[in-house]
Amino acid sequence: MSENRKPVIEPEFYGDFHCIGGQCSFTCCKEWKIAVDHETKKRWRKMDVPETVLESGRVPKHACLSTSDKAQLSQFVVKKDGGEIIELLPNMRCPFLEDSELCRLVLDYGEECLSETCHVFPRETHAFSDRTERTLVSCCPEIVDRLHALHELHFTNLPYQERAFLLKGNDKLFQIRNIMMYWLKDASVSNEVNLKRCLFMLLDLLEKKTKGKTLDPAECLKEEDVAKLTEMILALPKDAVASIEEQNELFLDITENYRKEGRYQGLLNPLYAMAEQLSQEFEEADAVRMDEISALHAEVVAAYAPLLRNYLVAEAFATLLIPGCTLRDMVLQLEWMIMEYVLIVHAMVLQRLCEDAPLAYPKARELLILIARMTGYDGDEIEEYLSDSFENPVWPWGYADYLLA
Repeated sequence: MSENRKPVIEPEFYGDFHCIGGQCSFTCCKEWKIAVDHETKKRWRKMDVPETVLESGRVPKHACLSTSDKAQLSQFVVKKDGGEIIELLPNMRCPFLEDSELCRLVLDYGEECLSETCHVFPRETHAFSDRTERTLVSCCPEIVDRLHALHELHFTNLPYQERAFLLKGNDKLFQIRNIMMYWLKDASVSNEVNLKRCLFMLLDLLEKKTKGKTLDPAECLKEEDVAKLTEMILALPKDAVASIEEQNELFLDITENYRKEGRYQGLLNPLYAMAEQLSQEFEEADAVRMDEISALHAEVVAAYAPLLRNYLVAEAFATLLIPGCTLRDMVLQLEWMIMEYVLIVHAMVLQRLCEDAPLAYPKARELLILIARMTGYDGDEIEEYLSDSFENPVWPWGYADYLLA
């Protein structure tokens, strides 16, 4: 590597990833909001809609097209939530998706015609002054399968498992992010304890920064202090039923808009119906039923703890530190990770209740991807949601302790 070339940090399997196209079990060409960047839309103004798309009637309602051979790809783009996306068909499929699950645009024009989102997904790149970080987001079945197969997630040029490495460097936010990854991969305690410890540490650092004190990320590695923190967390009284009830309310809230838009109905409708049923059961407070739900929650958490541990490490790498972010941004992002985690687990519990049978991995993978896609907000959207939903977007630590059963 030349001295002028910045090091690249990426998951160990980054170079092995490839899209499996029509063989994908949860294609990104259905039900998702597929962003179209400005340059792509500009190109699409000069590109005709493939004849097979028009002849098969795959025309979104706002496109106002007939079988005219002058129809342009840009006419399939609509404004949505402050951006521009491909307008999906009433069945929530991309109009360019063939029955073979292959993209008609790629078949006719080649992959270079795709929007940036379609071209790079599930890859993301963050360019820093001293390094480039590349990741693969967990909204793709192939990525979840990799996380499921690994004992522990490794990255090139980032030995975050080594305490000596974590103590070096002048970039404090970089150190903090890596230390969070170090604790999130700790298999000696539960994922819930790991998340609580990490939020406690970040809130402590944020308070010190607010008071003008010098930040020392190494404090988060003091074994005696972390042991006391862990002991404190484990000793706190827990109300698993109350935690699951709060998770249920979050699930109903975060999924409402997707149900209204008609997205992910096949997966969401039975889960939503079960969540509404649970809301009624929580009010009735039947002790036997509450014990049953708590036991199923514990069963799911135990069954998928290794997968979710790798998922959290991957999420921390991908989202806790992006160019231009602050320590407060990291706190909000970790809160969002906690919400993602409990929503994934709760979706699994709801599915377990629907099927009344142990949750098989293919369905667990599907639910993880579902939640990852529904919670794929950017920083501003996350702060807006947290501000609207809570008294303060920066949680008191006790709420995380309450939420994480």
